[in-house]
Amino acid sequence: MPSASDIPAPDKKKSGITDGTEKRVPKTRKRSESTTPANRIIGENLRRIRESKRFTQVEVCDFAAINRSFYQRVEACTENVTIEYLEKLRPVLKCRWSDIFKGLD
Repeated sequence: MPSASDIPAPDKKKSGITDGTEKRVPKTRKRSESTTPANRIIGENLRRIRESKRFTQVEVCDFAAINRSFYQRVEACTENVTIEYLEKLRPVLKCRWSDIFKGLD
């Protein structure tokens, strides 16, 4: 019968076992990898509209009942946005669709 010392130790990298000393590297996305040029323009327009109305991101998100961190990423052009999402924002920002899509000729 083999003893415990005869059994090879598992490869930590392959098994996922860690001793807690490894550093976790956060996954980050480059702006160009995560959004399209259209989403970049929309995010910049949303920020411009919000600032012109003197709203904070928190106020917009509270009134529209949307997630603040997601909205922050939309304005920072690191998140894609949907029409459904914009339908929630437009009444709060009191703007036209053409204001949101300005520059997408």
